[in-house]
Amino acid sequence: MVRIECFFDCASPWAYLGVTNLLGITSRLGIAVSWRPVVVGFVFAQVNQELYLDRRLRAPPLKGAYEGRELQAWAEHAGVIVNSPPKCGHPVKTVKCMRGCIALEPSGKLVPFAIAAYEALWRDGRNLGHDDVLTDICRQVGVNPDEFFAMIEADESKAQLKANVDELVARGGFGVPTFYVDDELMFFGNNRMRLVEHELRERLRLGGEAA
Repeated sequence: MVRIECFFDCASPWAYLGVTNLLGITSRLGIAVSWRPVVVGFVFAQVNQELYLDRRLRAPPLKGAYEGRELQAWAEHAGVIVNSPPKCGHPVKTVKCMRGCIALEPSGKLVPFAIAAYEALWRDGRNLGHDDVLTDICRQVGVNPDEFFAMIEADESKAQLKANVDELVARGGFGVPTFYVDDELMFFGNNRMRLVEHELRERLRLGGEAA
């Protein structure tokens, strides 16, 4: 069985692109995805503390301008709209949103909710840290908002989010999106999606069965 895991956070435009592209790849190959919601800020706090200790750390202006153009090129390639930075400002707090992804997985609503959350932030500029925004996303994907807010306050959702963060760090991860093929082979970033697809195709060719 070929296995693909995706650690993601709706706070990242690059994770938005990675998730979108992964959905296309796995749909073509008939492989199920193990979705692993995290809060990337919690990951940084463990393995990239200098990002917070020194806010003066910034990319050189020319590199920053290039990365902005690259982001738009990838968004066009993926067929999504990314307005960066979003109108609401950035970064945003996505703890409740990512707990929501965890809580909605058993009902099959994780992916629709996550995509709607990505669109709300990166297309429409709405702050995922606000309850009214999460309420609108719930209604958009057919989730009862009252049940949603009860689920994300449950100890199980909180514990699973922390466990996902700790696991990503323990496995050598340092940001999002991070992908693991068959548990051990790690790829980081949307830019590696062609490598992810190549590896999945090779493993299927060599006798793996799609999940």
